[in-house]
Amino acid sequence: MDRIRVYNSWTNSYPIGFHLNGTWWACKNAVQIFTDDICKQFWAQADTSPLRDDLTIVYQWFDQGTSCNIPIPDYTTSETPVLAKELLLGSLEMYKVPAINLAEDWDWKNYEKPVAMKPHLLAQKLDDIKTKYIMGWDVDVFFTDHPNNIVDRFEELFPDVDWLFNSAQTIYPASVVPLYQEWSEFAEMHTNSVKSAVMAEAIPWRFLNSGLWIAKTEFLREIADELPLQHFWPDDFGEQGHITHLYKKYYGRIQQDFLCRIFQTLQIMPLDALHVKLDLDISPPGLEDLRACPWTSC
Repeated sequence: MDRIRVYNSWTNSYPIGFHLNGTWWACKNAVQIFTDDICKQFWAQADTSPLRDDLTIVYQWFDQGTSCNIPIPDYTTSETPVLAKELLLGSLEMYKVPAINLAEDWDWKNYEKPVAMKPHLLAQKLDDIKTKYIMGWDVDVFFTDHPNNIVDRFEELFPDVDWLFNSAQTIYPASVVPLYQEWSEFAEMHTNSVKSAVMAEAIPWRFLNSGLWIAKTEFLREIADELPLQHFWPDDFGEQGHITHLYKKYYGRIQQDFLCRIFQTLQIMPLDALHVKLDLDISPPGLEDLRACPWTSC
């Protein structure tokens, strides 16, 4: 069977962790490539090797025991979106890998914004997590390759980074807009990350999204006291505003995957950006090729 992969033509990269951030309708341009047949092919080619013994996957979901038989619902044939929980739980089932539900045995009904409690719940679990890496944590996430390969890329492409997030096109919540505007070094750092001022202007993924990430556990333990929110943000459904401030404080150790070399957010996706390709149709970049910025000639 020919293997398929997802290609981002804007960044010349092959992301393998995808995040349906925002509303499902805002992600429609992206999810239209994940037809039912494509989803089933990803399922059929899935590597079910054991999860690396140095990786723990965490998530937060309030309804335990739900699963599905494809990694992403086909939104092109239905006006009604399938519940996002099916994405992550489907991927865990597809690759036969375990994960820790941070909300298990937790009475979330006592909290005004239970989704915003993810950092608090993670901080409570850190003493029990013995692996070198942790990956998390939204349930509207899915994989097109084994999660082990996310660790491989993280180690190879971001050796000096302690916490890597997926990058989005939009700023959320609105209350962190001034943070980006007043952060004079941010534009320069983004340009340096993609190696070209021309492509920095063209590449739309530039703002931290806290829904999909991989981190070194020791770093999370180091900042454990800073993980829980001290208050709920009035314009933030979850934890993203709080994490964005940690991003600025620990920039360098905390970074984004601007070029989507591992992670890909799907909100407001340019129509011509994502493509499903057969391995036979492409010259797959090795890690050395992925490490080199594709826009160095600009």
